Amino acid sequence: MTFAATATDAVSAVTITYSQDPGTTFAFGTTTVTVTAKDAAGNVTTKTFRVSVVDTTPPNLTVPSDITAEATGPTGATVTFAATAADAVSTPTITYSQQPGPCLRWARRR
Repeated sequence: MTFAATATDAVSAVTITYSQDPGTTFAFGTTTVTVTAKDAAGNVTTKTFRVSVVDTTPPNLTVPSDITAEATGPTGATVTFAATAADAVSTPTITYSQQPGPCLRWARRR
């Protein structure tokens, strides 16, 4: 994260300090940054701003291609498959509408 504060003084140069420096890593959530400007006479002004770090990018999900399986009995066929997911900041949880492995039923056409 980069940011820059500015300050001016009618008489002397101003030194600016931050409670957390620009370019450093901020944790998830909201961090209040305090900025202090000090002139040569020791006069000080302090202000704050907030930096919010959020995860708005969804995981990258990879699923298998369509599968055609031959029925192995009257209840259908056992089919094994797996999806994978990756995320830059966490470990995604994968859920399936039909779990891999159990018998998948097939419907007879009449």
